[in-house]
Amino acid sequence: TEAQWQALCRATGNAGWLADPRFAPVAARQANRAALEAALAAWTGEHEVAEIEQCLQAAGVPVHRVSSSADLLADPQLAQRRHLQDAEHPLLGPVPLEGARAIFSRTPARPPTTGPTYGQHTQQVLRDLLGLADEEIVELTVAGVLE
Repeated sequence: TEAQWQALCRATGNAGWLADPRFAPVAARQANRAALEAALAAWTGEHEVAEIEQCLQAAGVPVHRVSSSADLLADPQLAQRRHLQDAEHPLLGPVPLEGARAIFSRTPARPPTTGPTYGQHTQQVLRDLLGLADEEIVELTVAGVLE
């Protein structure tokens, strides 16, 4: 919005952008997008991500960092909502996985589970889905077809 644009200019210490004909009306900002992005990149390059986020949000500019996996693991809001939950992996031990997106009082979500390990369901697939007999599975194993 125009109010957010003005807040961005002031919060970044670039109030001069408000009078700059390249950026003054929204159509000019769109036409000169590359120049505006370069100017914003120069400003953001001088600040830490948390500082940028806090400064602009406090000014009323709707921003959020592009989060890395480490950011997600340290996010206090996600921690409060128990969005990331540890699931026990048979080889890796506890691994953080995303839980349910919504929290319901009467229908709690199941805890997250890890994916299968390599070959974990081979016997079940061969026997139950493909209908192979135990002898056929042994023959495939001996022939080196299965690991």
